Amino acid sequence: MACALALAVQAVDASAAEAKGAPSAPAGARRIGASLLDAAGEPAFGDLPEIRARGSLRVLVPYGLTTFYLHGGEVRGVEYDAMIELERRLNGGKQSTRKARLRVVFIPTPFDRLLPDLLAGKGDVAASLLTVTEERQAIVDFSRPYLKDVASVVVSRTGSPPVNSTRDLAGRVLHVPGGSSTVSALREVSAALEAQGLDGLEVVEVPGVTWEDVLQMVGSGMLDHTVTDDKLAALWAMALPSLRVDAGARIREGSDLAWAVRRESPQLRAALDDLATHRADRKHSGVAESIRRYLRDPKRLRNALSPGATEKRKNLRPFFMEAGDRYGLDWLFLAAQAFQESGLDPDARNPSGAVGLFQVKPETGAWLGFPDVTGARENAMAGAAYMALLRNKYFDDEGIEMADRLHFTLAAYNAGPGRVSGLRKKARTAGLDPNRWFDHVEVVALKEIGQETPRYVANVVRYYLAYRLATEIAERKARAKSGAAGP
Repeated sequence: MACALALAVQAVDASAAEAKGAPSAPAGARRIGASLLDAAGEPAFGDLPEIRARGSLRVLVPYGLTTFYLHGGEVRGVEYDAMIELERRLNGGKQSTRKARLRVVFIPTPFDRLLPDLLAGKGDVAASLLTVTEERQAIVDFSRPYLKDVASVVVSRTGSPPVNSTRDLAGRVLHVPGGSSTVSALREVSAALEAQGLDGLEVVEVPGVTWEDVLQMVGSGMLDHTVTDDKLAALWAMALPSLRVDAGARIREGSDLAWAVRRESPQLRAALDDLATHRADRKHSGVAESIRRYLRDPKRLRNALSPGATEKRKNLRPFFMEAGDRYGLDWLFLAAQAFQESGLDPDARNPSGAVGLFQVKPETGAWLGFPDVTGARENAMAGAAYMALLRNKYFDDEGIEMADRLHFTLAAYNAGPGRVSGLRKKARTAGLDPNRWFDHVEVVALKEIGQETPRYVANVVRYYLAYRLATEIAERKARAKSGAAGP
């Protein structure tokens, strides 16, 4: 990020929340207030004395349900809890106040940018359940591990065939985030299986997603297996009963998790060492409960690849393809959006008056040139027409990449183009990139308008991803079968 949003997390007056009809925050609860959106500013370096002189300790952390996230205005997460404890310790055991010598500032940062941005002076600490590896140790220093002997284990969808050992992975498909350090270990397991005369396993790297995305997709039933750290797996299994930790299938063992700092920050590293010592046995049941409450939402991720949903998509495919061809949209993308809107139910009705696959209001359909949107074909055409209108009228800037044009268009479909345009302006003011949705305008949306629109966009993208992955796997199997059959 050219300049990241700094979320300075401080206590806000509970009476202000009550005045707006919101429940008051529990004692000690911390929320993000409108006045606490600050630009991260120019790159800065130095150790703890220089950080104290600046008055802020900048923590680079990915936005996600495990490490750092907003829910109902409250900040949650494992790394959030740890860094707030560090703040108290550095302030002599006191909470951060306006008179405090030091406050922690959280800067949402994509995982693959954590260490580059740390080295570039955009933050002082990188915090994201980081695994200590030789490659990473070559460029940064790590604190004393706060979790030791971490193993990479298989996580499966409850109800899928049991995985008691790596031998049970023969012939299975495992999905992991792109660039994961577990890919090489999984390929070694696959080679070992083949050496024993068994089928290897298929490792699918999913680009642009986090472990939490993949775990949600496994929990929803769209994917069967993934691999992640056993501590993270246990935390998510507590929150999501549809996940099963197959601890007997260990892909890698003996890893450590720690915080990263620049080499020229020995005093800051010592403070983190001390923190790690005091948090070594910390339980995170509170974080698990927060995740559980979040995932309990009726608009949570569902299984877009269930037999029933797959049959509906197959029957509706001609309408999605026709609409996609006319308006320049991938038919699978339209199918993903329709699944989010209506569960692919052409007869879906909303109390607001919206109807059909894309929940189009009759007056909106008529304005778009479709006077009757009760039929599946006409509703799909109207939904795609409105998406194309939003994309071309509001998000046609040259500086917006194609993927982000779709993300913004989805957000506008859900929240309205005027609101999204306002969020982009606020993102620019806050030092974020107004031309990028995820980790930028998305973060402002979470604070300004809540979870609904960010979740809407994220769900559609995940469904689309699931459709693409399923289609690619089916095509590979068909090609392999055709090749095996011969001429």
